[in-house]
Amino acid sequence: MKTNAVIIGTSDSCRTQLARLLESYWPGLSLLPQLRSVEDLLRISLADLPSLIFLDSSQSNNNKLKEIVSLADTSEIVLICKDSYDRPLEAIHELKAIAYIQQPIRKGLLRLSLFMIKNLLMSRPGKKHESLIAIPSSDGLEFVRVEDIVRCESLINCTKLVLASAQKSLLSSYNIGEFRRMLEPYGFFCPHKSHLVNLNRVLRYRREGVITMQSDADFEVPVARAKRNDFLSRFKRL
Repeated sequence: MKTNAVIIGTSDSCRTQLARLLESYWPGLSLLPQLRSVEDLLRISLADLPSLIFLDSSQSNNNKLKEIVSLADTSEIVLICKDSYDRPLEAIHELKAIAYIQQPIRKGLLRLSLFMIKNLLMSRPGKKHESLIAIPSSDGLEFVRVEDIVRCESLINCTKLVLASAQKSLLSSYNIGEFRRMLEPYGFFCPHKSHLVNLNRVLRYRREGVITMQSDADFEVPVARAKRNDFLSRFKRL
């Protein structure tokens, strides 16, 4: 099944590079080259909007685009951010983006991001995303459900992932920063520079700034003092 996509608001060089990589990594993706700007999207009906909108972060504050996104139930946004862009997470939340790609584009990360995006699209309807993520390990790739990841912990030259379903852990050669970029759009939070937690699996928070996680209650995750208010704001309280 063909999936339609557009690349909006990028430079010509970025558009050319991304289009070439998408053609190579996702043969079933059909790019619509005639749609290049937010204004182009406004000229078509909601029913004709593509499934995927690869959007340059320079367009993230476009109110017309936000209106389109709020009305379009079948389109998903992938944000394209330069390394110097300092507010990717805010833009992701505002636009309800499902992923983001960094510039300059790193081919390995792009391939993993596209793998997750494909799973997200396949998990419709209802946008209840139950997706797989490919974890690079010493033996190759381990495929796990994002929902099963309880937390990530930075170790020397690798990252430890604690899983819920099998009550086991995986070691990946990727650093925790790479996992933060991949998982924060799925409801993960970085309470400390060495930790990343799944907010849907938080069991308890103590006033001194310690989190206890489901399926991993013996381990206490510290919350940096500067991040405590941000962490608490992610939850509704009676």
